[in-house]
Amino acid sequence: MENSIATIIKQVKIPIKDYEVIIAEDGSTDGSDKLALKLSKKFQNVRCICSRRRKGKGRAIKNAFKTARGELLAFMDVDLSSDPVCLPKMLKSLESGADIAIGSRHLAGSKVKRGVVRSLASKSYNYLARALFSTRINDMQCGFKAFRRSMLPVLLSAKSDGFFWDTEVLLTAEASGACIAEVPISWRENKKSKLKLVKDAFEMGISLIRLRTRLRPVNITSIISKDS
Repeated sequence: MENSIATIIKQVKIPIKDYEVIIAEDGSTDGSDKLALKLSKKFQNVRCICSRRRKGKGRAIKNAFKTARGELLAFMDVDLSSDPVCLPKMLKSLESGADIAIGSRHLAGSKVKRGVVRSLASKSYNYLARALFSTRINDMQCGFKAFRRSMLPVLLSAKSDGFFWDTEVLLTAEASGACIAEVPISWRENKKSKLKLVKDAFEMGISLIRLRTRLRPVNITSIISKDS
């Protein structure tokens, strides 16, 4: 974790002088909470939010964003599956007018190292989302996204506290007229991912159908695809 935080700080400092890094620790039992607290004391501008019990990815991100002070908000997985070197490009998309910038593994220019099964599952899920919502977003679930602060009400109002949070936020924001930019990234699969492929894929598929009912009708907004 320490190397990851140091790497993230290095990339954040390129475009932004006044920044903060929040470690959203979600009820771990392996000592990650103690390490996160230690790092918050070691590194300047690093804070830690710990939970006594696991509440889910979506809840952890929402709790962190509630305390965030910046005008530009971003999150990424601490295992650095997404290469932080792409962060300045994500933030530049926001500064160029996008409300949300998302790292996409399914764009020309993206460099992805992933097993065949998970790659097929990801493409199938995104195909289902596009079919149900007529959306042009290519990658709903990549754990690398950035937002203007004006999107905070959408981020915090999402009902999902788990992995589906990403998809719910993007589709809700799109329906409200937000401008979403997709940015090609470098990404590698984490073999220790907590995602349970069959169980989580089924639950997320059901969540997609429920969200489709809630958001009907869907207003389609423009999607910016950046190839470089």
